[in-house]
Amino acid sequence: MKITDEGVASALLWLVSVIYLAGFTVPIAGLKISQFPLPVTIGAIPFRWLFLVFYSIALFFLFSWVEIKNKNILAGLVVFFSLLLSVLLDYKLVIVLLALGAYFHYKKKPQWDKILVILILFFFIYIPTVASFDQSYVIAANPRAILTPSWWTALNWIKNNTEECAVVATYWDPGHFITGIARRPVVYDGGTQNALAQFNKSSVDLNSKAFQDPTMFTIEGNTVVRSRMKDMATTLFTDDEELAYDILKLYRGNCSEMYYLASWDLIGKSQWWSYFSTWEPNKATGNKYFYIPLQLSMKKEGEDGSTNYVFSLGQNQAIVINEKTAGGQTIMTPVLKQGPSFTKISKLFYFENGKAFMQQYQGAEVEGMVWLDPSKQSLFFIPKELENSMFTRLFFFQGQGLKHFEFVNNWGGEVKLFKVKFD
Repeated sequence: MKITDEGVASALLWLVSVIYLAGFTVPIAGLKISQFPLPVTIGAIPFRWLFLVFYSIALFFLFSWVEIKNKNILAGLVVFFSLLLSVLLDYKLVIVLLALGAYFHYKKKPQWDKILVILILFFFIYIPTVASFDQSYVIAANPRAILTPSWWTALNWIKNNTEECAVVATYWDPGHFITGIARRPVVYDGGTQNALAQFNKSSVDLNSKAFQDPTMFTIEGNTVVRSRMKDMATTLFTDDEELAYDILKLYRGNCSEMYYLASWDLIGKSQWWSYFSTWEPNKATGNKYFYIPLQLSMKKEGEDGSTNYVFSLGQNQAIVINEKTAGGQTIMTPVLKQGPSFTKISKLFYFENGKAFMQQYQGAEVEGMVWLDPSKQSLFFIPKELENSMFTRLFFFQGQGLKHFEFVNNWGGEVKLFKVKFD
């Protein structure tokens, strides 16, 4: 069989297309190339789009200016590295475009006008249409429960056991579920997360704590304007129950009932509600604070008969809970291990024989609190900025000691409902 340039180009085109359709991932040294870190965007422009543009321009100059006798080698290298780079970028259609470019070149008729048409079609048809279908395909191919059984049970309980006018306050994420399943109004949801709330000036108490921070409202004539996002984020982040209560009163409406949801997912979203709660308009930024969840890495017996529960933080760091018995009492001590050094953590909340205990340690170097699960298989490190937040007090401590929030029910430890008690 006679091997021609056009035949080689066609073979390359078919090979690359098959690899694209099969969706192969090329492993190197046991790693997938797609795991290498790359920027997602440069400014507001996706990095992969910029790469395609400049890579195509580079190839144009390469084929136009470089003199090489065996262009089979050149094209082979181009396609090979295009394959690697496009897998790296997780944007495999790049391979097909480059293979088409190689094919046109091998026909000895560098039809760059046709290549330009392909690129234009790619940017103006593929990106706004097929790219969105690609994401839809990923979601459809990897289905997962959007609403857990705990949420489903909680929402139906609310629908069947609360007044129809009762507002359910929480962060925006489950807003549509609450209105759609529980059939109750909410403060805001995914469609109104950036919406402003407006109140008649004569209907609000401007002397309440809800109006002590001038960055949380503006007055336009007889209308008071507030950010729903900042208000609800503040009810989660503040350590002042009266402030949270005064904010919620604004959204109560004319109903005699109002409820507040503290849910498991808000632990991981603390960076956002703390960020928006501390948002400073003049600086156009806020502060993010995180709960740190850890799983038990190992359980070691100490030489003094104590037990050490080790929760790894990585890089030779760990939180260690030392448990020992003295005088018939169990003594628990939390420490932060950093290499060979140990520093005591200021607070530990734990369970023993079905009872809850809060221990504080004088002179502790690390501020914050460790919340230890009753099974001692997991814990949360709660930084000082979050340890007295309303969310911590509601979710982790069932609202104990709060005046205006009455615990109603708990579904699977995932969804906890509180009734707001108005004067």
